[in-house]
Amino acid sequence: MVRSALTMLTICCAATGATAEAHLDMTDPNAVALAVIEAFRAKDGPALVPLLNETNARDADMFAEMTPDHPDWDGFWSSWRQAGIDFWDGEPREVRFGDTEDEAVMPIAYDGADGQLALAEDCAACRYIVVVLTRDGEGDRTWGFEDINGYSVGRYDRASPAR
Repeated sequence: MVRSALTMLTICCAATGATAEAHLDMTDPNAVALAVIEAFRAKDGPALVPLLNETNARDADMFAEMTPDHPDWDGFWSSWRQAGIDFWDGEPREVRFGDTEDEAVMPIAYDGADGQLALAEDCAACRYIVVVLTRDGEGDRTWGFEDINGYSVGRYDRASPAR
């Protein structure tokens, strides 16, 4: 339901020229993670800018300039991180807290021991590929995009659901 709502918001915004971030609840880690995934799937660097956490905001100009005519376009969108995003089946997984309640992760795929991506765990040594979100400090209730990273399945399984 969240994914289809986000897709409809994206379509409506594209048709009207409005921006999705103006309507995105940045206090909802699920919504922010899905918006990050959609921006990566669309290979839309400028769409990532309003989703960045404070640390990554230093690179906002780089993301804003990452359009198809940019010389680094192919390299930027061809990493293992992008492969995980591209492999994602479109089904949101539960967002859980990371090491603290200022970090949240959403799995998008399994990264097997042999480097093969999967949507279901089929090996003991697998790790998740996750979207990592963070809050920017004490009292901050909003979530921002930190990274796409590897994450231990056991560590995720022990974590509490993010709110």
